[in-house]
Amino acid sequence: MGGLLAAQFGYRGAMRVSGLSVLLSTILVIFLVEERQKPVAGKETSLWEDLCLAGKQPVLLLALGLVFLGTAISLAVQPLLTLHLAKLSPQGPPWLAGVVFSLPGLAFVLSAYPWNRLAERKSYAGVAFWGLCGSSLFLLFSAFMNTIGKFSVMYLSYGFFLAAVTPSAASMIARDVPEEFRGRAYGIEQAVINLGGLVAPLLAGAAADRWGLSATFWSSSLAVLTLTFLLWLWSSTAKKKRASAAF
Repeated sequence: MGGLLAAQFGYRGAMRVSGLSVLLSTILVIFLVEERQKPVAGKETSLWEDLCLAGKQPVLLLALGLVFLGTAISLAVQPLLTLHLAKLSPQGPPWLAGVVFSLPGLAFVLSAYPWNRLAERKSYAGVAFWGLCGSSLFLLFSAFMNTIGKFSVMYLSYGFFLAAVTPSAASMIARDVPEEFRGRAYGIEQAVINLGGLVAPLLAGAAADRWGLSATFWSSSLAVLTLTFLLWLWSSTAKKKRASAAF
């Protein structure tokens, strides 16, 4: 949609149309949506107390780690993606970048539900780990594609695997976090998502500045692969400790 708007109205015009659309949607929600079930206020706690409680829940920590890495590998490449596409196809129309940009979204729509069904039968954490590994590998491959067609295939495949991460982590929170803490857990999750959105583009931009635009992809993928392995190692160790403590 963004690419089509840019082709029709120009870049500034596309931003104006997008901004007005968001403003109109917000106004409609304010005046037309009624919240019938008001939340019941519970015991007030400080941010520090909530973080301490979260630190005592290994499943929540694992879910937050998965969300952070999923957000990082998703947002690390986006700020520089348009520049990389312009390098691959200098004469390409403006809407082409929008089409490539939308490929992970298309992959998410097509594959999120099958991933979730698989996670219900197997393991939410296991599916999320496979999603991180697969998305990292396809992002690594995309760094070496020299045409926009080949890059698009790799980027779409990356999106298919990335779609396994966030829904699985959210399901872990919904299933294993106590109900009285669940709302705060989702609040902490949003903070972690924004932290990933802060850190990843900064580091990816520094890598691109030092080694070129393609470094955005291979450096991000290698970093997330390494952190995914460390997270899996910690999770496996914590799981064994809980199992031995139960006996």
